[in-house]
Amino acid sequence: MRQASAFEVRHPWLLHNALLLAALLTYCIDREDVVWRFIKASPHARLLEHVSFGAAAVFVALGIWFNARACFHDFNSRRSRRLGGLLYAVGIGTLFPWSGFLLFVTGEFARIDRYESANSQRTESPQDRPERRKPKHLNPNPAPQLQWKSVLVHQAAAFCAFLSMAIFSVTLMDRQAEYLFAITGLVSALTHFLSPSMGMPCDE
Repeated sequence: MRQASAFEVRHPWLLHNALLLAALLTYCIDREDVVWRFIKASPHARLLEHVSFGAAAVFVALGIWFNARACFHDFNSRRSRRLGGLLYAVGIGTLFPWSGFLLFVTGEFARIDRYESANSQRTESPQDRPERRKPKHLNPNPAPQLQWKSVLVHQAAAFCAFLSMAIFSVTLMDRQAEYLFAITGLVSALTHFLSPSMGMPCDE
């Protein structure tokens, strides 16, 4: 896959939300979300709807967890971000029609993969090779509490999305979900514009 452009590296938040908007606009051509599309013929459709959106909330939570673990580098951080991004996209994608689901999940995975590939090449540039880095004791890792602060700030919108999805999986009230995800969008914008870091969370 081709490496991300400079614009993609500088504006991941903007591209993420553009994909969300594009997926949302697929409701203009299809009024059924992907979950209802596959369960509407079942005699237990209501129960299956609760279970499906509950599972989607779990996917969102797992996406948050993998992204948080990547911040502490306790295993392959880039692989973790790719997996976390995919799980998160699948969870959120259940709110969209089938075409929107495919657009959002594939678009997010491609965006994150390209971003991480570009980030990997940047960190492997000649000036960053191990033999030319500062000694470890001169460049210590941030304190855990500072890393957790970064996680909480950068993933505030994701936490809101998880709560919104969890509540929706119980109530299945469309209007309530609209309000909850509108709040999520507001939190996302606030944390993006108020945070000094404009890249992916916990980048090196």
